[in-house]
Amino acid sequence: MAAAFLLTAVTAQAQEHRRITSLPTIYIEVYYGHNIIKDLYRIARMWYVDESDNVVFADSLMMAGRGNSTWSFDKKPYKLRLKRPLAMIPGKAESRRWLLLANAADKTMLRNALASVAGEQTSLPFNPSYRFVDFVINGEYQGTYQLTEAIEIAPGRVDITPQRIPPRPDDDLSGGYLLEIDGTQDGNCFVTDRCHVPIRIHEPDDDNINMAQQTYISHVVNEFERRLTDDDFCDRTAGYRPLTDTLQLADWYICQELTGNGDAFHNAFLYKEQGDDRLHFGPLWDYDIAFGNDYRLGDTTHELMADIGYGAARQWIVRLWQDPWFAQLVNRRYSELLEQGIVERLTTAIDSLAAAIDASQQLNYALWGIDEPVYLERVLHTTYSAYVDDLKEYIAQHALFLKEAFLQRQESAGTNGIAMTRRQTDYPAPVVDLTGRRVNDTKNLLRGVYIYMGKGRKYMIR
Repeated sequence: MAAAFLLTAVTAQAQEHRRITSLPTIYIEVYYGHNIIKDLYRIARMWYVDESDNVVFADSLMMAGRGNSTWSFDKKPYKLRLKRPLAMIPGKAESRRWLLLANAADKTMLRNALASVAGEQTSLPFNPSYRFVDFVINGEYQGTYQLTEAIEIAPGRVDITPQRIPPRPDDDLSGGYLLEIDGTQDGNCFVTDRCHVPIRIHEPDDDNINMAQQTYISHVVNEFERRLTDDDFCDRTAGYRPLTDTLQLADWYICQELTGNGDAFHNAFLYKEQGDDRLHFGPLWDYDIAFGNDYRLGDTTHELMADIGYGAARQWIVRLWQDPWFAQLVNRRYSELLEQGIVERLTTAIDSLAAAIDASQQLNYALWGIDEPVYLERVLHTTYSAYVDDLKEYIAQHALFLKEAFLQRQESAGTNGIAMTRRQTDYPAPVVDLTGRRVNDTKNLLRGVYIYMGKGRKYMIR
């Protein structure tokens, strides 16, 4: 009865376009009472009430559902396309495109924001902004949502040179491109030649990219992978290093391990700037099942995603760890980030954000329930504070584990990456591919990279 009364009161307030809690509130009315469905835009209007009670009205905006697995949840995520650019998050650029993340699979609702906090402590230049809001659609309260930006090439977002639309024959094909390692292979995708990593080209988009652009960017990614998997991959000029921003790559990888992101090598953004030969990793995106929130992986407090993470691109990380130079870089950068207080900043952010959304999360869970599984939650509690405590404990303990694990990987790098020419030989010891799967037919190995574990050491087989 208390929850029903609470939600009735919220709905009544919604009609007046006032803040429901201390958070900003977004009210949206969809014209003609249409239901929102995925990827089909409906016309709507919006009232945005900020934390100072200023009301911004936006008419004739377009609204649609978004997400893959997340769209199947009862609490659904949405995307907005405004008629005119609007600065909806203080200090961030105006834009027509914004997202409303439901964070339904994350009982703290903080994990996506925390990934941005982590990225902001590193060399990664583009980290999604975040602002928590109460959300009402067609007079019905929907809960606590995270307002954030769409990942796109635009000023204040992925701020690189966009390709001209439509392209001209004499345009510079070198950039910019927005890519994604996309395990779902949704949209315009190609698969890399050696490790079979699915790469989606987001920009130029499916309707505007031409064959020359498609050929160029697929060659860039394949050349990076070729150099990474060739025998001389450790060479500072002939290897992979000239084809990526190595500092950003190390920081991006550290963020995957610090957040315990099992999807790090299954879904991840990349981009390439015009006139720059290098691939850049980032921005960080989609962390609602990270930080130990995926029961399929079990307790990942003392695990490396390089060992257990999903996705074909994990082969890239396995290979990178075999370069003593990269292993040393990761270990050094992680030590620097620890000294700069990255773990303390994450913990402070959790406390601050949890306090800020406290009244809102109470309304949210009066509607959606706090102790029912939504997706892959590894643990369930009856109180919000218990979920927050679990998250802080995971970060503290996992960060300590990584310090030792990175040091061990640095010490072993180079000793388990001795190159051997692939031969038609039946190896007596186990042979595994770069994803860790055992290969049964070792006499007739197909083209690729394998690890032969014999005589107490590990050898690369090609």
